Amino acid sequence: MADNIKMEEYDFPSLYQISDKSSLIGQRKYLNFFRLEQIALISGAIVSLFPLDNPKYGYVLAICSAICFATAIAITVYMKSSKFENNWYIGRAVAESIKTLTWRYITKGEPFVDGKTQEEIEKHFCGILTEILKENGEDLDLTIQDENTVMQITNKMREIRNRDFDERKKMYIENRVKDQLSWYQRKSKLNQDAGTKYFRILIICQTLALICSLILIKFPNLFNGVPLITTIAASIIAWTQVKQFEELAQAYGTTALDISLILSQIDYLNDENKFSIFVSDSENAFSREHTLWLARKDVYNYSSK
Repeated sequence: MADNIKMEEYDFPSLYQISDKSSLIGQRKYLNFFRLEQIALISGAIVSLFPLDNPKYGYVLAICSAICFATAIAITVYMKSSKFENNWYIGRAVAESIKTLTWRYITKGEPFVDGKTQEEIEKHFCGILTEILKENGEDLDLTIQDENTVMQITNKMREIRNRDFDERKKMYIENRVKDQLSWYQRKSKLNQDAGTKYFRILIICQTLALICSLILIKFPNLFNGVPLITTIAASIIAWTQVKQFEELAQAYGTTALDISLILSQIDYLNDENKFSIFVSDSENAFSREHTLWLARKDVYNYSSK
């Protein structure tokens, strides 16, 4: 029965698994080095708060401060020269495009509708994967392949494609469309909440900097914490720019609304042609979120090719 059909991660093409792993590893490394960079900057700002002209420890503090800022510079240069950011963005865009292609294939959607032989359809599918690899292979970490990443068209993909119309339709609606609707709704809320949290922290930092500045007008010889607070505020701004909470919340929310509208058509999917159009509409809606990744890096969108 269709209820028992489900696509697991390992049922997708090996190029999807490689791209997905490449993206996750690249994201983790990029964000970890970004955190280290910000920690180095904040540490340098903390050290600089102490009097560097102190005859006992001023020289040591000056060296520590220099080390902190030199470390931040080294990390920044390393991040720029590395491929972590490319692995993250391009890997994600490629992985999602391949996932879309796979769902089109197993549901007999465009451009893999019946009318050609199985060999011709599979050759077309693999041909698109070859183009994707040719265009983006340099920005993927291809060293993460193992014995489990060898098949581009898996047995589960063929099995589902060969199921009858009602089974394919039910499986796609339950395990792809409704699953994606829940995912986008959840992610939209999480990013909105995170954006609100960091906005509040930023306002608190700016308010504290203002209060410290006003106090220093009256008492200029007091401890000056403004440089540290402004450095922390700058780090928060940089973090929100990297994570793009507001942009993602809006994009995910829009996609979730699109999907809910598309789901209103399910009562009228009574033949292969209407179902193929439904799949195309659904996958196009999912692909619109991918444009965020495509906009960050120059990646060609193969999902409708």
